[in-house]
Amino acid sequence: MDGQASIRSFEELRSRQPALAPFEGPAAVAAFLVGKENGLAERDRVLRCLVAEANVGTAKRITLALLILGLWPGLDAIFRKRRRLFQVHQAPDIELEIVDQFIAQVQRVNLGRVSCLAATLVLNTEREVVDGRIREYARAAKSDPVTPDAIAAPAFEHEEPPASRFALAADQSDAEDVAALRRWLQSAVGSDADLVVNAVIHRRSRLELAASLGISHAATRQRLARALGRAREAFLVQEQGR
Repeated sequence: MDGQASIRSFEELRSRQPALAPFEGPAAVAAFLVGKENGLAERDRVLRCLVAEANVGTAKRITLALLILGLWPGLDAIFRKRRRLFQVHQAPDIELEIVDQFIAQVQRVNLGRVSCLAATLVLNTEREVVDGRIREYARAAKSDPVTPDAIAAPAFEHEEPPASRFALAADQSDAEDVAALRRWLQSAVGSDADLVVNAVIHRRSRLELAASLGISHAATRQRLARALGRAREAFLVQEQGR
């Protein structure tokens, strides 16, 4: 889907869903969903309208993309936590498995019976990924089903660890993760990379950031919002190009 088609699909989506009316484009929706400063109730409302559209609407492709982008921290956490259920050369398999299972959860979730939609989708996705590996190991061994703890973890120590398509490389230290994120952000948002890192990773308040930059709180908030929007757009373009 090219940029113009994405915009048309989003405008169609927004015309049917009042919860999306405040957002100027897809990147703004994704930035809102991952923004820690936004309330759970507000994020849940947006997620619910996206899930509803993914199941019955005509803009399913962009809706699913927004759901994946909006919940990518949780999907990346699954990759990091469960990657050792896969061999090193199977890194693409776990990525595809996470996406496939996530989409399946979106399609089958009962919105009327779920109170926290984001957690439900991510936790159910993780459960299905693990259960799928258990069934595969059991079939291979021609034995009774086993537990996750009984599955021998592949050795990663002497091989290149797989990189997550959702975020950062798999087996890096926190400092290396932050450095890698900063390098990526510099290509996406330029000089505002440190602003994003300080706000999102180091959890510095807007007031602290404003003081360090020598600008007003309102200007800092607007600058950060623009930087996050550009980062999400860059991430969306990157994922579409894979």
